[in-house]
Amino acid sequence: MSIRIIIRNSLSALLLLASCKSGDTAATHLSAQNGIRYEAARISNEEYDRKGVLWLRIKLLGEGGQSPIRYNTAYGEYTGLLDYYLNHAQEDIHLEACGRKIAPVGYWFENNYNLVGFDVINVGFDTEGMDPSCAGDGMVVFNDRNFKNGIIKLSY
Repeated sequence: MSIRIIIRNSLSALLLLASCKSGDTAATHLSAQNGIRYEAARISNEEYDRKGVLWLRIKLLGEGGQSPIRYNTAYGEYTGLLDYYLNHAQEDIHLEACGRKIAPVGYWFENNYNLVGFDVINVGFDTEGMDPSCAGDGMVVFNDRNFKNGIIKLSY
């Protein structure tokens, strides 16, 4: 099934391209809570892998093809949701791998401005010195305080 997206200006095109980066592995894990689906996948990038940082992408998928932070929200509520993901969500994410709890060393949020039905959290964890077999089999834990969905655990 193909999806047609009409791009009206270059800013929209750039935002769409930023959301459609290649390099994800096929293995993902989904969890759904209160109409929001969370999908985690490892970002495969040799440059980052050599530096001992494990990069993960968490997609936030909304119902009906709407971005979860835009669907049915007033402006004040929208700015609060956006502020959380831009500035505070990294405090609620950690990696559990090799018997350790690891805080993020890198984080950025891709706001897709409702051009597509999802937004993306990219998060990196320092895995240098860890056994690659257990670092690759960990679990990312996210307490999404915005939507009060409790603790979301995703393998990657």
